[in-house]
Amino acid sequence: MKIYPEYYTPAETISVETEAKKSKFISTISSVSTKEEFLSFAKKIQKQYPNANHNCFAYIVGDPESPKYLGSSDAGEPSGTAGKPIMSVLQHNNMGNVVVFVTRFFGGVKLGTGGLVRAYSAAAKTVVEKVVVKKNIQSQRLQICFPFPFESGVRHLFAVMGISVIDSKYSEEVVIEIEVSMNSLDEIRSRLNDITKGRINVRLC
Repeated sequence: MKIYPEYYTPAETISVETEAKKSKFISTISSVSTKEEFLSFAKKIQKQYPNANHNCFAYIVGDPESPKYLGSSDAGEPSGTAGKPIMSVLQHNNMGNVVVFVTRFFGGVKLGTGGLVRAYSAAAKTVVEKVVVKKNIQSQRLQICFPFPFESGVRHLFAVMGISVIDSKYSEEVVIEIEVSMNSLDEIRSRLNDITKGRINVRLC
């Protein structure tokens, strides 16, 4: 059975401030589900912090294992010291449909490449740990058709598995539309087949 990825997405937009050797870092995290949403959010951050020395970022659109889009930027910091560490934090925490900007105001003390990596990593980790997240689970709508005598058994199965019925119709058979996790699709098909003694038709919507 193929296992479909589950990942975490911010349920809110928040900012957290940290400091490293007098430099101020403002980390902002939000959800983005398209590349266009990311670009709009990037413009918002640039407008919000026009006097910042650096607005570094990483973003992932889609699930982190096979994203639709992803990208990062050091925004003028030495190569590999900002965008990559932020991205690493997002991937390590299994986050998708997410963007993190770390805005830096230079405090007059150079951090060095190692210090920058640690500072940007810590800033990203702090905001990731503080944000409220929601779990993303890939789902699929199903339309199932079966004879009337099996309705009580089918509905009992839905109640036991916590499956919500989206729509019900009655004609020559019972027609019910549901939405289920892709990871439970094979199990649901098998159990419905057992309950109805094979007299069921399952269609993807």
